[in-house]
Amino acid sequence: MSAIRDEARAARGRKMVIFLGDYIDRGPDSRGVIRFLTELDGGEGIEWRFLMGNHERTMLDFLQDPSVGVQWCEFGGEATLASYGLKLPHLRHKPEAWARVSADLDHMLAEPERHFLESLELSITVGDYFFVHAGARPGQPLDRQTSRDLMWIRNSFLDSETAFERVVVHGHTPTRFVHSDHRRIGLDTKAYASGVLSAVRFSGESRWLIQATKDPEGDSVSVNGSCLSAV
Repeated sequence: MSAIRDEARAARGRKMVIFLGDYIDRGPDSRGVIRFLTELDGGEGIEWRFLMGNHERTMLDFLQDPSVGVQWCEFGGEATLASYGLKLPHLRHKPEAWARVSADLDHMLAEPERHFLESLELSITVGDYFFVHAGARPGQPLDRQTSRDLMWIRNSFLDSETAFERVVVHGHTPTRFVHSDHRRIGLDTKAYASGVLSAVRFSGESRWLIQATKDPEGDSVSVNGSCLSAV
Protein backbone atom coordinates (compact mmCIF):
# COMPACT_ATOMS: atom_id res chain seq x y z
CA MET A 1 0.00 0.00 0.00
CA SER A 2 2.84 2.39 0.74
CA ALA A 3 4.19 1.87 -2.80
CA ILE A 4 0.81 2.79 -4.29
CA ARG A 5 0.61 5.88 -2.10
CA ASP A 6 4.13 6.90 -3.16
CA GLU A 7 3.23 6.50 -6.84
CA ALA A 8 0.13 8.64 -6.36
CA ARG A 9 2.12 11.34 -4.59
CA ALA A 10 4.62 11.44 -7.45
CA ALA A 11 1.95 11.75 -10.14
CA ARG A 12 1.43 15.02 -11.95
CA GLY A 13 -2.02 16.43 -12.46
CA ARG A 14 -4.99 14.50 -11.16
CA LYS A 15 -4.07 11.97 -8.46
CA MET A 16 -6.61 9.19 -8.12
CA VAL A 17 -6.29 5.74 -6.55
CA ILE A 18 -9.04 3.23 -7.40
CA PHE A 19 -9.54 0.04 -5.40
CA LEU A 20 -11.24 -2.79 -7.29
CA GLY A 21 -13.26 -4.41 -4.49
CA ASP A 22 -13.22 -7.60 -2.40
CA TYR A 23 -11.71 -6.08 0.74
CA ILE A 24 -13.19 -8.75 3.00
CA ASP A 25 -13.48 -12.54 3.42
CA ARG A 26 -9.77 -13.27 2.92
CA GLY A 27 -7.11 -13.25 5.60
CA PRO A 28 -7.54 -12.85 9.35
CA ASP A 29 -8.64 -9.21 9.63
CA SER A 30 -11.41 -8.14 7.26
CA ARG A 31 -12.61 -5.55 9.74
CA GLY A 32 -9.11 -4.11 10.01
CA VAL A 33 -8.97 -3.73 6.23
CA ILE A 34 -12.28 -1.87 6.18
CA ARG A 35 -11.12 0.41 9.00
CA PHE A 36 -7.84 1.11 7.19
CA LEU A 37 -9.66 2.09 4.00
CA THR A 38 -12.13 4.33 5.82
CA GLU A 39 -9.24 6.25 7.35
CA LEU A 40 -7.55 7.13 4.06
CA ASP A 41 -7.86 10.85 3.51
CA GLY A 42 -7.42 13.28 0.69
CA GLY A 43 -4.12 14.65 1.94
CA GLU A 44 -1.58 15.62 -0.72
CA GLY A 45 -4.40 15.88 -3.24
CA ILE A 46 -5.00 12.13 -3.57
CA GLU A 47 -8.55 11.11 -4.49
CA TRP A 48 -9.40 7.68 -3.08
CA ARG A 49 -12.15 5.74 -4.86
CA PHE A 50 -13.57 2.35 -3.91
CA LEU A 51 -15.47 -0.15 -6.02
CA MET A 52 -17.87 -2.75 -4.65
CA GLY A 53 -16.92 -6.39 -5.02
CA ASN A 54 -19.25 -9.37 -4.85
CA HIS A 55 -18.00 -10.12 -1.32
CA GLU A 56 -19.02 -6.70 0.02
CA ARG A 57 -22.36 -6.97 -1.77
CA THR A 58 -22.99 -10.34 -0.14
CA MET A 59 -22.11 -9.00 3.30
CA LEU A 60 -24.64 -6.17 2.87
CA ASP A 61 -27.22 -8.65 1.59
CA PHE A 62 -26.67 -10.76 4.72
CA LEU A 63 -27.51 -7.79 6.91
CA GLN A 64 -30.84 -7.47 5.11
CA ASP A 65 -31.55 -11.17 4.54
CA PRO A 66 -29.95 -13.58 7.05
CA SER A 67 -30.64 -16.57 4.80
CA VAL A 68 -27.77 -15.32 2.62
CA GLY A 69 -25.40 -16.40 5.40
CA VAL A 70 -25.14 -19.98 4.17
CA GLN A 71 -24.00 -18.85 0.70
CA TRP A 72 -21.73 -16.12 2.07
CA CYS A 73 -19.87 -18.48 4.35
CA GLU A 74 -19.19 -20.85 1.46
CA PHE A 75 -16.76 -18.30 0.00
CA GLY A 76 -15.24 -16.51 2.95
CA GLY A 77 -17.92 -14.96 5.13
CA GLU A 78 -16.81 -16.94 8.16
CA ALA A 79 -13.48 -15.07 8.16
CA THR A 80 -15.25 -11.71 8.14
CA LEU A 81 -17.59 -12.73 10.94
CA ALA A 82 -14.59 -13.89 12.99
CA SER A 83 -12.92 -10.50 12.52
CA TYR A 84 -16.00 -8.99 14.22
CA GLY A 85 -15.77 -11.54 17.04
CA LEU A 86 -18.68 -13.62 15.75
CA LYS A 87 -19.04 -17.33 15.08
CA LEU A 88 -21.15 -19.38 12.70
CA PRO A 89 -24.35 -20.66 14.28
CA HIS A 90 -24.25 -24.23 15.59
CA LEU A 91 -27.63 -24.98 14.01
CA ARG A 92 -26.85 -23.78 10.50
CA HIS A 93 -30.07 -25.19 9.09
CA LYS A 94 -32.12 -22.92 11.37
CA PRO A 95 -33.11 -19.54 9.86
CA GLU A 96 -33.47 -18.00 13.31
CA ALA A 97 -29.85 -18.91 14.10
CA TRP A 98 -28.63 -16.96 11.07
CA ALA A 99 -30.96 -14.10 11.99
CA ARG A 100 -29.18 -13.77 15.36
CA VAL A 101 -25.75 -13.68 13.70
CA SER A 102 -26.98 -11.07 11.20
CA ALA A 103 -28.35 -8.93 14.02
CA ASP A 104 -25.08 -9.26 15.96
CA LEU A 105 -23.06 -8.19 12.92
CA ASP A 106 -25.39 -5.26 12.36
CA HIS A 107 -24.81 -4.23 15.97
CA MET A 108 -21.02 -4.63 15.74
CA LEU A 109 -20.66 -2.65 12.51
CA ALA A 110 -19.36 0.83 13.31
CA GLU A 111 -21.04 3.72 11.51
CA PRO A 112 -17.97 4.65 9.42
CA GLU A 113 -17.68 1.00 8.33
CA ARG A 114 -21.35 0.87 7.40
CA HIS A 115 -21.12 4.13 5.46
CA PHE A 116 -18.03 2.87 3.62
CA LEU A 117 -19.74 -0.36 2.53
CA GLU A 118 -22.96 1.35 1.49
CA SER A 119 -21.09 4.03 -0.49
CA LEU A 120 -19.01 1.68 -2.65
CA GLU A 121 -19.26 2.40 -6.37
CA LEU A 122 -20.16 -0.09 -9.10
CA SER A 123 -17.90 1.41 -11.77
CA ILE A 124 -15.65 4.37 -12.46
CA THR A 125 -14.79 5.79 -15.88
CA VAL A 126 -11.58 7.77 -16.32
CA GLY A 127 -10.38 8.65 -19.81
CA ASP A 128 -10.01 5.52 -21.92
CA TYR A 129 -10.49 3.16 -18.97
CA PHE A 130 -13.52 1.61 -17.29
CA PHE A 131 -12.79 0.40 -13.75
CA VAL A 132 -15.00 -2.31 -12.32
CA HIS A 133 -14.76 -5.26 -9.95
CA ALA A 134 -15.49 -8.28 -12.16
CA GLY A 135 -15.92 -7.20 -15.78
CA ALA A 136 -18.70 -6.43 -18.24
CA ARG A 137 -21.15 -8.26 -20.50
CA PRO A 138 -19.82 -8.44 -24.10
CA GLY A 139 -22.12 -6.83 -26.62
CA GLN A 140 -23.58 -4.39 -24.08
CA PRO A 141 -22.44 -0.74 -23.85
CA LEU A 142 -20.55 -0.05 -20.65
CA ASP A 143 -23.17 2.42 -19.47
CA ARG A 144 -25.90 -0.25 -19.74
CA GLN A 145 -24.31 -3.03 -17.71
CA THR A 146 -26.22 -4.68 -14.87
CA SER A 147 -24.90 -4.43 -11.34
CA ARG A 148 -24.75 -8.22 -11.09
CA ASP A 149 -22.50 -8.52 -14.15
CA LEU A 150 -20.24 -5.74 -12.89
CA MET A 151 -19.70 -7.62 -9.63
CA TRP A 152 -19.99 -11.29 -10.62
CA ILE A 153 -19.33 -11.93 -14.33
CA ARG A 154 -16.47 -14.24 -15.20
CA ASN A 155 -16.08 -16.60 -18.16
CA SER A 156 -18.36 -14.89 -20.67
CA PHE A 157 -16.32 -11.71 -20.18
CA LEU A 158 -12.89 -13.28 -19.87
CA ASP A 159 -13.25 -15.64 -22.84
CA SER A 160 -14.77 -13.15 -25.27
CA GLU A 161 -12.74 -11.30 -27.89
CA THR A 162 -15.29 -8.50 -28.19
CA ALA A 163 -13.79 -5.16 -27.25
CA PHE A 164 -15.65 -2.40 -25.44
CA GLU A 165 -15.56 1.34 -26.02
CA ARG A 166 -12.98 1.55 -23.23
CA VAL A 167 -10.38 -0.78 -21.77
CA VAL A 168 -11.90 -2.61 -18.79
CA VAL A 169 -9.71 -2.71 -15.67
CA HIS A 170 -10.87 -5.36 -13.22
CA GLY A 171 -10.10 -7.81 -10.43
CA HIS A 172 -12.35 -10.68 -9.23
CA THR A 173 -10.70 -13.54 -11.14
CA PRO A 174 -7.26 -14.38 -9.70
CA THR A 175 -4.40 -15.25 -12.04
CA ARG A 176 -0.71 -15.84 -11.47
CA PHE A 177 0.28 -12.96 -13.73
CA VAL A 178 -1.41 -9.66 -14.56
CA HIS A 179 -3.36 -9.90 -17.82
CA SER A 180 -3.16 -7.00 -20.29
CA ASP A 181 -4.49 -6.80 -23.83
CA HIS A 182 -6.45 -4.43 -26.07
CA ARG A 183 -9.75 -4.99 -24.23
CA ARG A 184 -9.01 -5.64 -20.54
CA ILE A 185 -6.47 -5.49 -17.73
CA GLY A 186 -6.89 -8.09 -14.98
CA LEU A 187 -5.10 -7.17 -11.76
CA ASP A 188 -6.10 -9.86 -9.26
CA THR A 189 -2.97 -11.85 -8.41
CA LYS A 190 -4.54 -13.44 -5.31
CA ALA A 191 -2.59 -11.35 -2.84
CA TYR A 192 -3.99 -13.06 0.26
CA ALA A 193 -2.48 -16.40 -0.86
CA SER A 194 0.35 -15.48 -3.24
CA GLY A 195 1.68 -12.50 -1.30
CA VAL A 196 1.71 -10.48 -4.55
CA LEU A 197 -0.36 -7.28 -4.63
CA SER A 198 -0.63 -5.77 -8.12
CA ALA A 199 -1.55 -2.28 -9.29
CA VAL A 200 -1.12 -0.21 -12.43
CA ARG A 201 -0.27 3.46 -12.72
CA PHE A 202 -1.92 5.10 -15.73
CA SER A 203 -0.38 8.28 -17.06
CA GLY A 204 -1.38 9.39 -20.53
CA GLU A 205 -0.88 6.37 -22.78
CA SER A 206 1.62 4.68 -20.48
CA ARG A 207 0.85 1.81 -18.09
CA TRP A 208 3.27 1.12 -15.26
CA LEU A 209 2.86 -2.13 -13.34
CA ILE A 210 3.60 -1.99 -9.60
CA GLN A 211 3.84 -5.18 -7.57
CA ALA A 212 4.49 -5.53 -3.87
CA THR A 213 5.64 -9.03 -2.88
CA LYS A 214 5.77 -10.32 0.68
CA ASP A 215 8.36 -13.00 1.44
CA PRO A 216 7.05 -16.41 2.60
CA GLU A 217 7.94 -15.63 6.22
CA GLY A 218 6.07 -12.35 6.05
CA ASP A 219 9.05 -10.42 7.36
CA SER A 220 9.61 -8.03 4.46
CA VAL A 221 8.00 -6.64 1.33
CA SER A 222 9.76 -5.91 -1.96
CA VAL A 223 8.36 -3.55 -4.58
CA ASN A 224 9.02 -3.84 -8.30
CA GLY A 225 7.87 -1.79 -11.27
CA SER A 226 7.79 -2.45 -14.98
CA CYS A 227 6.12 -1.23 -18.15
CA LEU A 228 2.85 -3.02 -18.83
CA SER A 229 2.13 -3.49 -22.52
CA ALA A 230 -1.06 -4.60 -24.26
CA VAL A 231 -0.48 -8.07 -25.66
